[in-house]
Amino acid sequence: MSCRSAVRPTAATCALACALLAPAAEAQDRLFSLRLGYGVTWDDNVFRLPDNAPDPGLDRGISGKSDRFSTASVGFLLNVPVSMQRFLLDVTKAAIRYEKFSSQDQDPFSYRGAWQWQLTPRMNGMLSASRAETLVDVEDVAGRRRIDRRTTTRAATADAWIMGGWHLLGAASDTETTYSEPFLAQPDTSEKTAEASLRYIARSNSQLTITRRWTRGTETITDAAVFGGSDFTVDASELNATWIASGHSTLHARATYIDRRNEVLPQRDFSGTTGELRYAWRPTAKLAVDLSATRDITPFNISLESTTRVDDTTSAALVWTIGERTSLQSKASRQKSRYGEVSTLTVARRDITDTVEVGASWAPHRSITLDARLRHEERTSTDPAQVFDGNVASLAFAFRF
Repeated sequence: MSCRSAVRPTAATCALACALLAPAAEAQDRLFSLRLGYGVTWDDNVFRLPDNAPDPGLDRGISGKSDRFSTASVGFLLNVPVSMQRFLLDVTKAAIRYEKFSSQDQDPFSYRGAWQWQLTPRMNGMLSASRAETLVDVEDVAGRRRIDRRTTTRAATADAWIMGGWHLLGAASDTETTYSEPFLAQPDTSEKTAEASLRYIARSNSQLTITRRWTRGTETITDAAVFGGSDFTVDASELNATWIASGHSTLHARATYIDRRNEVLPQRDFSGTTGELRYAWRPTAKLAVDLSATRDITPFNISLESTTRVDDTTSAALVWTIGERTSLQSKASRQKSRYGEVSTLTVARRDITDTVEVGASWAPHRSITLDARLRHEERTSTDPAQVFDGNVASLAFAFRF
């Protein structure tokens, strides 16, 4: 789950997730682990509205744009090794409740099951199935209404060690994404993907991977989707490299060329290059610095002039471990979004979103974690309806046994 959505009900459990995952390393060898969590979040602009916009609940006698909501969650992890095999099952159920805007209440359920198989020391892989339930970011929806999104995925991977540092990898997946009501920007989608990769792993554990990926999918036609839907294909070529320069420094780079073609609606065709560049620096055992720059391209329709959304994001994060069980975190990011055509100058909208977050985590016991976060987010846009700023504060408690 991306923490970009931590300020929204889709990921109100983000602060809880950070707390729940903190002691995960200590639970890796447990056959069974139970997680309980509770958090409270204060959000002063729940619907990401401009300053001059009317109160969203005014017609129901609700004043203000702010609200407080609680997130309670329960989950368990099964981790069962059998000979050279390992079976995993991770299930989480959450309840999100707002004090004023009850229309945003949510009961997300997620799971992930996996069989990590190994035939020989040279051949291994995984079979997995997962489901995730979230909300679409409220500012992406016309009228700021609620839309639930459910994504289910079944996947298989295989890794064959050929010789020396050379590996041959393969993967296949079947993914279905549905929405609780028609979503103009992204219709319901089902897709099947296959990929083949060649990887070289050096003795230093630096890696270079070349991947070819093929996807065939279907977008479901709905009355609300102006562009309708049809079968589509995506052909991708990817180069992925990780260079471990030293025990304190790691550089990761990825470049992916995507070519998407729609069989019925060629106006939705696009091609372009996505990628990422990440640098991790660990100058001391207590200090971690991570810098990144990424570009993502996704199909997105906000008007007849927009078929894609291009996000260019830069971020910097710092984690300072004060003591054995206490740490401070900070992160700043800027995301530039362009809606329109990748290969032309046609632009339907441009946004710049700046985010700053600070937090602290404390684990008074190996089974207990407390997490506090403060986040500020503001956006400028060529569309006045998309300009907003918001502040979010959260406190979360997690217990694992």
